[in-house]
Amino acid sequence: MQRFDGGCDRPLVTHRLQRLAAKEFADQFRELFAVLGGVYVANPPLRSLHSQASLNKLKLEQFHRLSSAELIESLRPGRPGALKVRPDGTMLDGHHRIIVLRERGVAIDELPREVLPHASED
Repeated sequence: MQRFDGGCDRPLVTHRLQRLAAKEFADQFRELFAVLGGVYVANPPLRSLHSQASLNKLKLEQFHRLSSAELIESLRPGRPGALKVRPDGTMLDGHHRIIVLRERGVAIDELPREVLPHASED
């Protein structure tokens, strides 16, 4: 394993930074939500609508090339391609990026998301 100043393992440091970025992002979202007068309720765990075997391998390869911070930023609510889920946590958009982040050990269930009602709830 490659070592650098301080004798730390680069993958270990990178992993800690990625987890910290996801946690800070989630914390900032909660703070903003509270300032706006909302009540934060813990999100249900993310569930995949599709099996991992059915995901597009080319898309997965492309997302593996991006940093965790870039993937997390791309999932922010309000952005095109934001993480969209049903109230029960079933993912409707963001599957590939979430799979990559999960593989990297990012706390994906803490990420903010856009909750969309079932079509029958409209």
